[in-house]
Amino acid sequence: MTSGLSVTDGAAWRSFCDRLAVVGESILAGDLQDERTRVEGFHHLATQVVTWLAWSAGHHDLEHPAFFRQNDLVSCWGGPNVNQVTRRTRVAPTGRYVIRGRMHACDDLVITVKGGDMHMDRYDVLAELMASDVGIGRDDEVEIFLGGAPLGDGVPWLPLPSGSSMLNIREYYWTWTAEEPAVMTVHRLDTVGISPESLTGVDVAEMLDEAATIVEQSMRYWAEWMETQRDQVGVNSMGAPYPSDGGSSFIRYGFGFYELQKDEVFLIESEIAECAYWDIQLYTPMWFESPDFANRVTSLNHTQAHLSSDGRFRAVVAHSDPGVPNWLDTSGRPSGMVTYRWIRGLDAPAARGRVISLAELADHLPVDTPTVTPAKRADEIAVRQEHVAWRYRT
Repeated sequence: MTSGLSVTDGAAWRSFCDRLAVVGESILAGDLQDERTRVEGFHHLATQVVTWLAWSAGHHDLEHPAFFRQNDLVSCWGGPNVNQVTRRTRVAPTGRYVIRGRMHACDDLVITVKGGDMHMDRYDVLAELMASDVGIGRDDEVEIFLGGAPLGDGVPWLPLPSGSSMLNIREYYWTWTAEEPAVMTVHRLDTVGISPESLTGVDVAEMLDEAATIVEQSMRYWAEWMETQRDQVGVNSMGAPYPSDGGSSFIRYGFGFYELQKDEVFLIESEIAECAYWDIQLYTPMWFESPDFANRVTSLNHTQAHLSSDGRFRAVVAHSDPGVPNWLDTSGRPSGMVTYRWIRGLDAPAARGRVISLAELADHLPVDTPTVTPAKRADEIAVRQEHVAWRYRT
């Protein structure tokens, strides 16, 4: 633990750097990764350090909270949903808070009170609220209270049960338009007007220790989690959806894995659930990051996907553009993960996947499947680029 080490003589910082060096060595261990996976592993480690240092050193104050944006174009970990912006802040069970803002182009949001992160072995979801359940939608004002006593009928409120340590917000963007994204602020009402104490050496040492611990745990946990899922589901197949421990109770997740030669495709088929929203996305092997979703079609949601004339959804995971709807671009990775989500559904159909040759793809699609020309594909990507630039202010 670095919290007992001195900051002023550099011991805490040296300990932090030494621990990260050990994590880096773990990327080189074994023979499971090819060159690209290792390159992406060190990039992933670098962005994990950026993410968790920002969280631990920049958002440490329980008395004066502020939202930290995670799982964006930089801080990517743990299988992020590319249809959402995720924010978090620390909370205390004894505090009283208010979230204020405007939805703008945000279609819906989920607010979750948690005891911690899955990769820190905290799976407790203590309270949850969906904006649409309290009449908040696109362009609406947001005012939601947390902690203390309920404020009466019609006032959106969530409790902060014992063990609450973190507030998570998932902002959902299903229609990828070039519009203003949601703006949210958080205030702790029982500390308004009170100035924070000055940082001490113990504070900084604890921040460094927390950041190093989270990086260590996150890098190990998600790699092992993906390996376990792969063992359970198998390669070139899709697993049935289920609620995830530590995830939102509103979501059912299904996972699959592919290994493809250049002339092969992974064809995924599914009935459509009766649900509020759904999506399907690719993820990188080992590191559980979302590939470049702005400049490639690596994900689709219910507003973007093409349904066949028989009402079924068919996605084609392939290295090159097959010229049909619902292509999911592998970005040249020979292997990877597929995740699909049914959100707020009355049912959760299981998707099925199989490998076929690219040459025989047409034989496995309905005869009236439309052709997607290179120009149409370029238009599809242009829409994604413009929306992502707006969403993340890039």
